[in-house]
Order: sequence, then C-alpha cells, then structure tokens
Amino acid sequence: AHIQERLAFDQAGNGRRIFKPSAILETLLDPTIYLLSLITIMVVIPSGVITTFSATLIRGLGFDSKVSALLNMPSGVISIFATLVSTSAIRFNVQRWLSLILLFIPTIIGAGLMSFESSQAGALAGVYLINFCVAPLAIIYAWAGSNTQSYTRKVSVNAIIQIGFSVANIIGPQTFRAHEAPRYISAKATI
Repeated sequence: AHIQERLAFDQAGNGRRIFKPSAILETLLDPTIYLLSLITIMVVIPSGVITTFSATLIRGLGFDSKVSALLNMPSGVISIFATLVSTSAIRFNVQRWLSLILLFIPTIIGAGLMSFESSQAGALAGVYLINFCVAPLAIIYAWAGSNTQSYTRKVSVNAIIQIGFSVANIIGPQTFRAHEAPRYISAKATI
C-alpha cells in the first residue's frame, strides 16, 4: 500500500504511453540527465571492477584460488545489505543525494584500505567495503524515474543512463592489466 501511494504521488506509471519525438529533444537538452549519466558512469566503473575482479584482488593478497573464491562471498552479502539499507532509507524520506554520499564514504575508505593497507586483514576489509559502490545504482534509477515526466522522456532518460552503464562496464574491466599482477595499480587507481 505504501509503495502504491508513493507511485501515485510520483505519478509513476500513470498516463498514456504515447511516443512524442519532441520529448526526446527535451531530454537531450536537459543537463540533469547528463549529470545522472555521469554519476552512473562514475559509480559503475568501480562497481564493475570490484564485482568482476574482487576474487582476483583477494588472490593478490596472498590467498590461493579456492580460498579467494570463498573469501569473496561476503562481498555479495555487503552489496545486498547496502542496496537494501539505502533503498529502505529512501522509503523513510532520506534524500537520495544524501544516500549516495553516505554510500560513497565506505567505498572510499575501502579503496584506501585495499590500496594502501599492508596487512592482509585490512586490505581484505577494504575489498569488502568497496562493495558499497554497487548500491547507488538503484538510487540513480529511482531518482531518474521519479524526476522525469511523460512516457517518452522516461524511456529516453532510461536509455541514456543505460548507455552510461554499458560504457562504464566496458571501461572498468579494461583497467586490469596482466603485467601489473598481483597489485593491479591501474584498477585500484580507477576504483
């Protein structure tokens, strides 16, 4: 019931689905869409790196492949936890921009620990904390959807953000260079 009230308030899903080419032009001229797309790219690059290569980073800490795979399991739990907490916070009217900032704090701390901490435990904790960077994507999608009116604009905004998402998922894995193993300086700098 609460979700239905919120959707009705945001006017999400209401109205006819009529495609208007002029609305695409409006979307392309709206600078906020490009800012949301830029935020998406900046969030998804490290997210793609850490979700794809966290087991490789853990293995670089001195663990064998099997132990690295097992030690990677908490990363998924942290991603799910961060997403549930951040989206629940929005339900209780925490501002979306504040949720994003709060999610970036453990991500930045994790990146620092992973990159500069000399102990295995500290660097591993850093790898885990970086997984908070997965959650902002859900907030960005919600933000774009709730701040966009008309069917055509919603579809256009979603397409632009998805393009940013796709570009970032191409860029992220390219930061891993085999010759940098096991430290992967380029990937850590990207994160």
